[in-house]
Amino acid sequence: MGYRATDMDGQTARVSPVATSRRPTRLALVLATLLLLPLGLLTRPATADPVLIPLDAIGRVLDSDNQFKCTGFIIASIHRTTPAPSARYSDTLTGWYENTLITAGHCLEYAKYFTSKDGQTHPIQTIVGFSDHTHGYDILIARFNTVAALPALEPAYHHPLNAGDSLMHIGYGRTALQINVNPFVGYSDRGDLVVDGISGPGDSGSPILLPGTRKVVGILHSGTVDVPDEGRGNPYYCLFQSCASTRPYYATPIDRIESLARW
Repeated sequence: MGYRATDMDGQTARVSPVATSRRPTRLALVLATLLLLPLGLLTRPATADPVLIPLDAIGRVLDSDNQFKCTGFIIASIHRTTPAPSARYSDTLTGWYENTLITAGHCLEYAKYFTSKDGQTHPIQTIVGFSDHTHGYDILIARFNTVAALPALEPAYHHPLNAGDSLMHIGYGRTALQINVNPFVGYSDRGDLVVDGISGPGDSGSPILLPGTRKVVGILHSGTVDVPDEGRGNPYYCLFQSCASTRPYYATPIDRIESLARW
């Protein structure tokens, strides 16, 4: 279901030194605003500020049966004029837009359609980059074309993070929109971002953002499952029993996409 559960066993976080400088005033204001917002407002895309909570570039990744599996987000919507990919985009006076979609690599088998915040569903046309978590970084880069430009997020390549920095996760875990701000813990032995937050099925491919901006620092790929004592050592336990999600979750640094594709 587009979610990779990770047990904490074998995962070690190397915690970066905590920054001693004060956080920017804008960030403090954003976090205070989020704490005061009622839950209903956070789950209403139509009323969300596109800067504070950039829902307009985040959507659902669907399978061939139009079933929701993962979360994805747009990082580029580039105007093209020629060559037109099909007759639908052949008007060179207006051109067309090539959109780049990011999600988790293990969502590859499900990635057939992308549904944006406004309810528009777009068929995914080309896979331009892929890396699985076993041999790489769990990233999928895909493209699809539209007549009009789509809102996009901005990759924050090589952005420095310190333990305790706040990060925002926006995803459709458990089919409902989830917006959470949690502290960055450090880096795992694999180089993944470790965040002291909870994720669930459907969150895979969610963007991890700097709060109050459209800047993405990571791609969520897995969470941690709270396996009861009687299930320890049994990799199939949670397939037949109900296991809760717990902290932390893991994300691939956005820098990794640079080695897979160019746009």
